[in-house]
Amino acid sequence: MKVYITIKIQSKGMKYLRVKGFTVSIYKEDKPIPGNVLVKNVKNIDAFIPLLYVPMKIGILADALPIF
Repeated sequence: MKVYITIKIQSKGMKYLRVKGFTVSIYKEDKPIPGNVLVKNVKNIDAFIPLLYVPMKIGILADALPIF
């Protein structure tokens, strides 16, 4: 399963996800992710872990995660 994370998390969290078999991609900047970058990076993922204050439109999630 592919997971996209919008903010750096502790290394033990990343390790846990990888040990559980997830392929993890992360936005590595220390600033909020721009909408166009988010749209590009959430295509074809299985799970999404956003920073809680990242504003986004439901369309971004609908394109990335067909369950929405």
